[in-house]
Amino acid sequence: MPISSQITSVDTLQVKSATEAFVQGYLPTHDGTLLGTVASPDLWGTSPLNWGLMALCIIFILLFFRRFISIFPHISRGMIRWKEVLTIENNMRLSRERDSVAAVAVPVICVCVSRLDLFHASYIDPAEPGTKTLIVSGMILGFLLVRGMISLMLPARKLRSSETARAAGRTAYNFIIVLSVVLLALTVVHSLSRGCAVFSVKAALISSGVLWGLFLLRKYQIMASDAGHFAAFLYLCAVEILPAAMLVVSMFPEAVRELVGMIPTAITRS
Repeated sequence: MPISSQITSVDTLQVKSATEAFVQGYLPTHDGTLLGTVASPDLWGTSPLNWGLMALCIIFILLFFRRFISIFPHISRGMIRWKEVLTIENNMRLSRERDSVAAVAVPVICVCVSRLDLFHASYIDPAEPGTKTLIVSGMILGFLLVRGMISLMLPARKLRSSETARAAGRTAYNFIIVLSVVLLALTVVHSLSRGCAVFSVKAALISSGVLWGLFLLRKYQIMASDAGHFAAFLYLCAVEILPAAMLVVSMFPEAVRELVGMIPTAITRS
C-alpha cells in the first residue's frame, strides 16, 4: 500500500525595507528590543543651493568681520545696560557699522536655522533640503516684514517721533547680531559632531528664547523711560509679541494645535 507524504514549508524569512528595519535610528531585534544607534543620513549638505548659500554667508562674514569686531564690545555692553544702546545710536559711525553687520547677520541666521532644522511643520518637512532653506528664509523675512509694517501702522505718534523710541526700535539689530553668533557657533558644533545634534538644537531654541526675552526687556526699559510703562507695554504687545507668536505658530503648527486642543479638556477637569 503506497504511503503518501506531504511536506509543508513555511517561509519564515521576511524582507523589510530600510525604513522599516531601522526605526528612528535604532536596530530592532526579534524580541522588540533596540540595539545601538544608526545615524540617519544628513541630507542638508546634498543640496547645491545650501552649499551656495553657505559659501555666500562665509564671504559676507569675512568681508564684514572687521566691522563686527569693532561693534561687538558696544553690543555686549548694551546687553547688560540699556543706556549703552543709546550710546550706539548717538554715534553715527557705530550705528552705521552695526546696521551693516545686522544686515549680514539675517541671511546667516536663515542658513543656520535651516541647518539646525529648527522649523518643524508638515508642509516643510517633505520638501527638498534646498527648498526647505528657501521656505525657512521666507518665513523669517516675512516675520521681519510683518513686524516692520505693524511698527509703521502703529498710531502712537509719540513713540515713533521720539528719538529714544527710534533707538529702542533699532535695539533689535543688536540682538540679531548676537543671535547670529550663537546660532553660527551651534551650527559648527552640529556639523562637526553628529553626537551633539540634539544638544545643538535644544541649545539653539533655548538661546533664541532667552535672547528674545532679554531684547524685550531692554526695549521696554528704553521706551518706558521716554513714553511711560503702559505705552511701552502696548507697543511691545503689538510690534514684537504678536509677530513672534505668528512665527512660532508657523514653526510648530501641529504642536500648537495639540496644545490648544488640550485647553478645553483641562478646563473640564478643573
